[in-house]
Amino acid sequence: MQVNNQKGVALLISIFILFFLSGIFLHYLSLYESEKRFMELEQEWNTFDNLLLTAIDDIMVIKKSQSVDFLSAGKFEYETGKATFQITVEETGEFIFIEVTTPKGKIRRGRFFHHHETGEITGWAEGRNYEQ
Repeated sequence: MQVNNQKGVALLISIFILFFLSGIFLHYLSLYESEKRFMELEQEWNTFDNLLLTAIDDIMVIKKSQSVDFLSAGKFEYETGKATFQITVEETGEFIFIEVTTPKGKIRRGRFFHHHETGEITGWAEGRNYEQ
């Protein structure tokens, strides 16, 4: 039934509005999924950082304790994952290589140099596959 000779213009406008609103909905849905994935990655990076820093602190605590004369390798298990480490002794200090693993099986590696005299940690690098 045509009223005032409109020839289906209302149907075309309705379909256009439907497609427009569907496009907006899909756009916001993709933004939501992107944000959700970003938050997962951010949590994963925070877990890696936490594991690396906690492992380094624990290594330094063990090295400073009087009960350990020489420490060359070890493993720590935490609630958020595990960390393994190897120590290579040099003249002025030691290279410490750390590999942390999350419960999801993701792995991150890092290394740093610990100076004997000053106690400073330098040469911090992480994220690559380092040879020991």
